[in-house]
Amino acid sequence: MYNDYSIEWTDLISQLNKLEESAFRYNQLDKNIMERDLKNALNQKDELKVLRIVKMMSEEILFANSIELVLEDLVQIVVHGNEECIGYAMNAIGHLNIKKWRNEIIKYIYKYTEKYKKDPFVFRYAWRLLYNLNLKKELLNYIDMYKEQLRYEITEDDKADIERLTEFV
Repeated sequence: MYNDYSIEWTDLISQLNKLEESAFRYNQLDKNIMERDLKNALNQKDELKVLRIVKMMSEEILFANSIELVLEDLVQIVVHGNEECIGYAMNAIGHLNIKKWRNEIIKYIYKYTEKYKKDPFVFRYAWRLLYNLNLKKELLNYIDMYKEQLRYEITEDDKADIERLTEFV
């Protein structure tokens, strides 16, 4: 099958197939086991390992049912996490049914904004998550509530983009 490819390519594809098969089996596990594993993985000190997990969620190797189990952890990563993980965590959250999880996401955004509000970057990523999820009404409320912290963060172009947002939920 791979006669026209290098050994390295063949090995890469073989390992990828094994990963996908393992992930598929993992996604079928009992929710309690998955939640324990994922929480442990996302709350460890090794940021490269955390990045790998968040990236697997972002790329849907780990399915939405996995993301739902650690939604709070993912929002915390977006609001106050390692910059390398933030985009992947935002993308992973975006795989969820936002209508269903809207209130939880908003609750966690405010919780972690308040917890880490001494860090000015908290506001940058929190408002961007609301923006990326098309939560216009809550985004406008967030901007109003934290207008002092966001005064240099949101540009005129950002404001125009926010005005054009259509809230889907």
